[in-house]
Amino acid sequence: MNFLNPEIPKGASHTHREIIQQPALWQQVLDSFNRQSRSKITEARRIIITGAGSSSFVGLCTAPYWSRKASFPIEAISTTDLVAVPYLHFRDEPTLLVSIARSGDSPESMAAVKLAEQLITDIKHIFITCNPEGGLARYSDKSNIELILMPEEANDQGFAMTSSFTTMMLTVLLMSDGSEQMIKALRDISRNGQKLLSDYSAQVAQILTTDFDRIVFLGDGDLTALAREAALKMLELSSGKVVSVYDSLLGFRHGPKAVINNQTIIVVFLSNNLYTRQYQIDLINEIAQDNEAAAIVVLSSEQVELPNEVINYSTDDHDVPEDIYLIFNYLLYAQLLTLHKSIQLQIDTDNPMPSGTINRVVKGVTVYEYCQ
Repeated sequence: MNFLNPEIPKGASHTHREIIQQPALWQQVLDSFNRQSRSKITEARRIIITGAGSSSFVGLCTAPYWSRKASFPIEAISTTDLVAVPYLHFRDEPTLLVSIARSGDSPESMAAVKLAEQLITDIKHIFITCNPEGGLARYSDKSNIELILMPEEANDQGFAMTSSFTTMMLTVLLMSDGSEQMIKALRDISRNGQKLLSDYSAQVAQILTTDFDRIVFLGDGDLTALAREAALKMLELSSGKVVSVYDSLLGFRHGPKAVINNQTIIVVFLSNNLYTRQYQIDLINEIAQDNEAAAIVVLSSEQVELPNEVINYSTDDHDVPEDIYLIFNYLLYAQLLTLHKSIQLQIDTDNPMPSGTINRVVKGVTVYEYCQ
């Protein structure tokens, strides 16, 4: 494949389009942001961000930042946990449940909402979804529910969540803050994303000359959940042929580092925080000196001093106030790497599990009645 002018096979056309449209969609979300969506948030109540799979990672990525802005804990709890063990998570106190869902049709999405209504006297909801015909959207005609729909194009038709993930994450960030400073920073990030799309090819081509069947994504703080999402994308779109691992930089030494062999790629999401970056650079240097990994890729907001053998790609997001802003273009790059690895493996990227063992919208879940 010529990566400077890549030919995208028909079986990857949805995923390709849904990845490269993201910077433009981020601008759409910013243009349509309605500050009145924050009305329920200003009330004194417990806030839980929930979703399943990648949708739950939206909460894991954004809850720490929102907590810092709100000065009280915002909890990210997956619908799969809320449904399986509601007695561990739901308390009868004023609560806002922020439900994240691409389709709104996953069995756990509605089950979590109904359990919350069963167990909490004063419950309010915000549904953030990409599908106006989905189960959540159809259920939203109640006074205690606010529905926020993403742009139509964000309702990914491919198997993996790409546009849907980043637009819903952007929406949660705007709910948590929505300041002019944030909006300006996010507009700059969108422009940098367009630039990334124009010049990533040579970098990805260099990485894919390496024959790898394992990949490790590493990040700290807000970027640890990003590493988890990136790992899931590679696992899904490689149809499990590439074993994907995620961790924090310091945590990786405590056992998970054993995954490294000569067919392992290490991808590091570098922090803008200079204190945190010290620990990250130490591990990057250590892995380079070990000389066991097939390649090391460091994504950073600006070029940094690293060992010569390390591939360093800069997204130019160096003016952002916090690491949460780095997620968008770091993930865009990781998605592009994953897309082209999937194509290289000759996998039908839009439907990497044709056997139906895993589906775009989860099937096979029986929802049971909960009796206290």
